[in-house]
Amino acid sequence: KHRTRSFCLKADTPEELEEWREALQEIHDGSPVLQITKLTVESSNDVSRSVAKIGDTVRMEVVTSEDILPPTIKIGSSLHPVEASPVGTVSEKGGGSSWTTSFEVTPEIQVQGPLQFHVECEPQMHYDCVGQARQKVSTMEPIQEPGGKSGANIMCEMIPVEVNALKISSNNPGNPKLATTGHIVSAVLEVNKAILKPTIEIGDRRLPCSVCALSPGSDNDVSEKWTASLKLEPEMGFETGPVAILATNIVDRAGNTCDDVYQEFSRQEVEGEGGEEAGVMFL
Repeated sequence: KHRTRSFCLKADTPEELEEWREALQEIHDGSPVLQITKLTVESSNDVSRSVAKIGDTVRMEVVTSEDILPPTIKIGSSLHPVEASPVGTVSEKGGGSSWTTSFEVTPEIQVQGPLQFHVECEPQMHYDCVGQARQKVSTMEPIQEPGGKSGANIMCEMIPVEVNALKISSNNPGNPKLATTGHIVSAVLEVNKAILKPTIEIGDRRLPCSVCALSPGSDNDVSEKWTASLKLEPEMGFETGPVAILATNIVDRAGNTCDDVYQEFSRQEVEGEGGEEAGVMFL
């Protein structure tokens, strides 16, 4: 229980009363202010600790400038409550300055995007030295020591990876759907979300991929659209056989993946300006 001690201050004049008020205010201003000095989040994801997918476990650690009661932690867009456990020494009142909690990422709790949470901390010592109630503190962002600077959050990848299209074309000026010897064939893989660099094969050639279009806020490591190109040479056999296009290793930053995409195009005779033109036709 909170114990108080009563005392009486005597002021004979309004000026003395004002001096007492100023002195008490100085005492109050000098009382310690509760701070969240550190709040970290880390994922169990095998690809990166800074991303999470459905089924991963997220661990949160909260450190404060003094002992607090068990913090109130709510996570996800639905603000689902989770319990925290003390780390290290616990006071007689059940308080501590370091707390941790872990929870599983589920679609019922979290949505696509940065991890959402709200942490509220209440000081174990409810009143300051002049008997005034002390304030709770809260945060919705990670905090990195020192100085309470913002830390790194976790990106939750909740949306399954799906291929929208695997488009094929050539640099044939007369017909981009037709490729013959000497033409450059380009494959473009379009996915519903940003993924890491995939693998694209044209025939038996595994080709280097490059970003075709960057996602907002992304970089050259992830994109929703990737491309690879190959110049057709006589020794490749495309003049007599089919052309196979294969896209594999379609994975987002958290390890969500989807099935490989395979297409095959047969050699066809196509009528051109100079008569019959043999090549691979992409229909």
